[in-house]
Amino acid sequence: MIPQDLLDKAIAKGTTEQYEAYVRQFPCVFTQLFDRVYNGVGRSVYAHVNRVDRGSGMSLKTPYSGVPTINEVHTVLMHGKGEAPNLREFLDEASNQMLANWINGKKPIEYEIYKKDTKRTYEINFPEMLDAVVLGIKRRWVDDKSRLARIVVSNAKKRTLKQNNSQWFLYQQIDDFIEKNPMILSRMLFDYSMKMAKMTASQARINAIHEILKVLILDGKSTTELETDTWGDLYAQDILHYAKETHGIDLVMPVKPDGREYLK
Repeated sequence: MIPQDLLDKAIAKGTTEQYEAYVRQFPCVFTQLFDRVYNGVGRSVYAHVNRVDRGSGMSLKTPYSGVPTINEVHTVLMHGKGEAPNLREFLDEASNQMLANWINGKKPIEYEIYKKDTKRTYEINFPEMLDAVVLGIKRRWVDDKSRLARIVVSNAKKRTLKQNNSQWFLYQQIDDFIEKNPMILSRMLFDYSMKMAKMTASQARINAIHEILKVLILDGKSTTELETDTWGDLYAQDILHYAKETHGIDLVMPVKPDGREYLK
């Protein structure tokens, strides 16, 4: 419920309509995304947090009680799962905090500043939060050209079967979209490769290059053993032989630093 002193201050500050307009200027409390951008300004959906103990009824919306969300979260999560205990607790706390921010005059973040912060960290400590992040990630990777944020699973020991199922549901969703638009996978792989290139030792990167080129160039037919000192020579031979046998193309490789040719 809304603490009475907080509610009294809210009523004194302005109308519930003014409060709702204020809330819409913040990104979604679940996904940290704006629902849309209008004339260079980020806007979210005002999602009512309706509780009987907050003054709502059969046809009434609770005044001064709501949070910013993206439309998918508002529709799928809050309307469909709004009574889940962990979700109720999160929404009650988030709504009260948002109301306190309004009363204390906290200014919404400017969209141009928001755009520059490309990292989004999600603390997932109950299943419905992961469901919301699934919707947000789908929007970022599939509907937009934004990049994926890092997901932090908070309180991992409390991870539930439902959370695990939600995570695999995310993968299945993205795979469905990739099948229709392979360019989505290229964005994902680019992000992955940029991170792994910085974290991975040279030999591991070379192994990865080998596996990639086997698929792209050699049709999976390379038999080169990368552990040998001469794997570069053998790999060059694989490429030349495959090009000749499959496409009838004679490739010319450069000579080694000592002047010897790669292939006689």
